[in-house]
Amino acid sequence: MRLNMPITKRKIRNHFQYSFWKYLLLIVIAVFGWNLIYTTTRYRSPENLKIEFFAEGGIAAQEPLQALADLIHRNVMPEMEEVTATVVTFDDTYGDMQLVVWVSAGQGDVYLLSRERFLSMAGNEAMLDLGPLVESGTLHTEGIDLDKGYATVADTGRRVLAGIPADSLTGLNDYGLTTDGMVLSILANNKNDAYSYLFLNYLLTHMRPAAETATAEATLLPSETAAMATSAASASPMITASAVPTATAKPTATVIPTASAAPATNTAAPTASAAPLPTASGTENPET
Repeated sequence: MRLNMPITKRKIRNHFQYSFWKYLLLIVIAVFGWNLIYTTTRYRSPENLKIEFFAEGGIAAQEPLQALADLIHRNVMPEMEEVTATVVTFDDTYGDMQLVVWVSAGQGDVYLLSRERFLSMAGNEAMLDLGPLVESGTLHTEGIDLDKGYATVADTGRRVLAGIPADSLTGLNDYGLTTDGMVLSILANNKNDAYSYLFLNYLLTHMRPAAETATAEATLLPSETAAMATSAASASPMITASAVPTATAKPTATVIPTASAAPATNTAAPTASAAPLPTASGTENPET
């Protein structure tokens, strides 16, 4: 017995009517599987080849702040694979918990936090002691009041300079951030000390008002910059002095005198024929 079951439009319509969810589930599984494979296998930059800047502020500042990070990446540390800036907004319920998770996991290298949150983190030694860096001139803090950057360590009662007050760094306002009552600091367990110093020092020297910026830039010596770079672990790439922008005088237009530009005089200039040329034997070559 032979069965004849031709495929008709009605059968196809009925099939999709009752089995469409199977195809939908298959598509969802395929997309989820592809995303999972991509996420787990995609290339990630090593910790010593990236810098992360976390700044407390409004979400509207994300795009301009990333533009600042790109500028620093291009002009100061082009050898880095990634320089990112992330604006974080802390709510009253989970904000502090979220910050603790990031700090504990070693996420972020340079932080801009409100003084209250900064004191909480620095009191638990989560932020790097910047005192030696300021004393050695690695960080240029000339003209900045550092009093609000000190914190007391809870365990020892020791008072350390764990942050740089950002009140005077009004240039950050142009990138959507508020600097009043904010403090810049470096995470103690960051994975890239030398470039964290460079990033923070750039903010300290370039985000001040114009007059102060010119003065601060004049103090950036190539030798100091190189010393700051080599202070990191030997695994970190070397920073060359040419990678850091320094204050450079603007070139001025120079007029190059030409023969036609020489002032005319009453005395005719001697011509080539008027001066006999010496020959190899030392005698004069007469005109022909």
